[in-house]
Amino acid sequence: MALFHLNRKVSTWLTFLTFFFICVAVGGFIFTQPASASQNAQGNQPESNAYAGSSSCQKCHPEIHGDWTVTRHAHAFSSPIFQQDWDELQHQTR
Repeated sequence: MALFHLNRKVSTWLTFLTFFFICVAVGGFIFTQPASASQNAQGNQPESNAYAGSSSCQKCHPEIHGDWTVTRHAHAFSSPIFQQDWDELQHQTR
């Protein structure tokens, strides 16, 4: 009886470890694929980290862009205070 109980524990652990390593392998495969490859293949994402402008968002999200254009947030980029901070930030990152 004790031998059967030991085999059951071993069997349970082997089953758990098998599924665990399968999940790790599948997860590793999925997360090692470059995300930018699939996004850039569609042509939706800008290639650089530079500010692309709101018109790039409008192409895929016209309704949201329309709602956004009437908000104060839409006009924040043209604020002189923001522009000064933006310029300082650009100099710090170069």
